[in-house]
Amino acid sequence: MSVRPMLPPLEESFGDDPAVVRNAGTEDYAMHVVPKTWRSGRWSMAMAWYALASAMAWLLTAGVAAIQVGPRDALLGAALSVIAYSVLCSAMATYASRTGTNVNLFSRMLFGLRGGAIATLVLFMIATFYATFEGSVVAHAFHVKFGGPPLWFWYLIVVVYSVPLAIGGVRRWLDKFNGGLLPVYVVGLGTAVGRTIAVKGYRPGWLDAEQGVARLNGPGWLYSFALYMGVWVLMMFAGDLARYAKVEDLTFHRWFTFGPVFHGFTLFVNALVGIFLAEQLVDSRLTELSAVDGILALMGIWAVVFIWVTQTRINTANYYVASSNLANLGGHLIKRSVPRWAWVVVLGVLVYVLMLQDLLSKLQVALEYSAIITVAWVGVVVAYMVWAKARGVEPEEIEYRPGRVPSVNWSGLTAWTAGTVVGVVLLNAGGATGGTWYAPATFIVAFLTYALALLFGPGAQFILERPYDPRHEVADAWLSRIRCHVCSRSYTAQEMDRDPSSDHRPICCECAASSRSFLEAANREAADAERVGTTVKCQLAMRIFVFFLNRTPQVHDMMEGWRKSLQFNLEGERPFHIMVDGGKARVLGSSASSPDVVFEAPARLFLQMMLDTALADEAYINKKYEVHGAPSDATRFRVLGERVQEHHPVIFGSLKKLGPVVLRVS
Repeated sequence: MSVRPMLPPLEESFGDDPAVVRNAGTEDYAMHVVPKTWRSGRWSMAMAWYALASAMAWLLTAGVAAIQVGPRDALLGAALSVIAYSVLCSAMATYASRTGTNVNLFSRMLFGLRGGAIATLVLFMIATFYATFEGSVVAHAFHVKFGGPPLWFWYLIVVVYSVPLAIGGVRRWLDKFNGGLLPVYVVGLGTAVGRTIAVKGYRPGWLDAEQGVARLNGPGWLYSFALYMGVWVLMMFAGDLARYAKVEDLTFHRWFTFGPVFHGFTLFVNALVGIFLAEQLVDSRLTELSAVDGILALMGIWAVVFIWVTQTRINTANYYVASSNLANLGGHLIKRSVPRWAWVVVLGVLVYVLMLQDLLSKLQVALEYSAIITVAWVGVVVAYMVWAKARGVEPEEIEYRPGRVPSVNWSGLTAWTAGTVVGVVLLNAGGATGGTWYAPATFIVAFLTYALALLFGPGAQFILERPYDPRHEVADAWLSRIRCHVCSRSYTAQEMDRDPSSDHRPICCECAASSRSFLEAANREAADAERVGTTVKCQLAMRIFVFFLNRTPQVHDMMEGWRKSLQFNLEGERPFHIMVDGGKARVLGSSASSPDVVFEAPARLFLQMMLDTALADEAYINKKYEVHGAPSDATRFRVLGERVQEHHPVIFGSLKKLGPVVLRVS
């Protein structure tokens, strides 16, 4: 067994670092995990997210779908999208809240440290495009109603007032701003419908309009559903914003904020209004600004107020997400800290330049290609979440720390690329079939490719196994704050690592990602650990056992109040340990800092004992393996194993019969 070096002590504290809190007012932990002390209340979080409900894009999408496939199929596609969006956004919000990570950090688990930066780049580009689109709508409304200066002047006005609104963070400003404007949007939407009926009259057959002229190879509702898949970037937005949600509020958020209440209003109610306005107000070909022009003609100055409210609300979210991801990208390129407010200013300049390029005319093309890229990303994410759920891997166990994920996870990038390529080919060369199925096919290919990599690829979670993890050296990794030896600021232990290039002193996520010496030393340390332990068969077997242990009510009395860490040092296998706390057990693929019990044995023998517990007594008497720690704890763990096997005889009986086969290939 290797000798553990003398590690420098952790400078531990239990309150937020004042310097970190000052920065968080505008930085919002852009390159760090959000601690639980910086989470927003349930209504604050909801109001920040509900900014996305007021996009003109929702009205336009429904109108386009209705003209192409008819109102009823358009609404059916919207209704199915409510279900899909609710499930996916709720899942993404759960991971974001429980881990405190944004899309950049979360994507490192799937694509590697550098590969995850691609997801950050994609989200930055799409959020920037939406900021440009929504801002252009406001400028167009100002220009139509007030005339006067040319359009470039109104573009400038919109950018100048948008930048200061986006500098404030989610917790300090955006929630209050969007909450205050929400009633204006709701009243404005109702007024637009009421005014339309008063002026144009009510045509009762508007839902029975003839089906459109879209070339399809499938049902019309599928075309509508695929059209809404073009805005699946909302799942990425959920990942960036939901990390400020409190874990104890997740049930509320899964239903109200990121679930069916929000999406029922945002997708279905807006679809009804969008289709109604398209049928009543648009007499010529539908364009990107048809709904805007129709409302302006109908409501005059009140239409300008309504459009300003709707687009400014959503643009606070667009600017926030784009600037946060731009800051993360900048962190990879500029080896010094640049405040997020500076990136907001840079973003404002970029948005203004893009406004001058008339991106509104390219809306459909942009939506199609952004759909392909984001749907492929979602496919990879869902594959991981399903795999993790089946394996009993909790969200808190995802690895995103530099030096503990590979530089590039080629399996994840291959899955993302495969889905994207299939989508692009179908869209451009698939004719009616491709135009109908390109988005669903993108998701299916990305999902299956990464699912196969997780099931059969080496390394399963694609992480670097390294010793000396600060998460396991403290009593509570979320409560403890550890001082970084590089920036001298204290961050939650959940994101901290030890720096093998500097005597294993603690280092934070941001400093680790920008330190070449740290990354090189961490890779060497992981390579050394790989040479020591080359298999994970016992760990996989233990994960199966723990899965059933947590689902066996008959052993809950033995688990309750038993807080222990059980370390497994098995010759020929990577070290791992089991943490028992709160009546639940979980397997962690690393060494425990201060284990209560340590099991030492050859991996093959230990696997034999797991498959046939009758061998354990004989092996222990003949000193074929050793147990260090309190005998009572070791005995309790064994009794737990026996009880679980007794209560699941079919599963463990089958595994026992397969034991000889497993051992022959181990």
